[in-house]
Amino acid sequence: MTRSIILKKIYFQAAIEGEKYSRSADEQFNYWARLGKACLDNPELPTPFVVECLESLEESRSGQLSPLIPRTDS
Repeated sequence: MTRSIILKKIYFQAAIEGEKYSRSADEQFNYWARLGKACLDNPELPTPFVVECLESLEESRSGQLSPLIPRTDS
């Protein structure tokens, strides 16, 4: 199988997976690359934890987080 065919298949998979998360195929492909690099850079961390960290960074950058309001003891 040639590289171009393999890349087309991966790109098609990225388009399908990206739809689930409102990402374009390019964004999904880049997300997978960041996830892989983060996992390789931090082999002691479980993959689900790394996924959650990346998701929280995306939420933070897109302004989807609500401010923390500390509870007050009355």
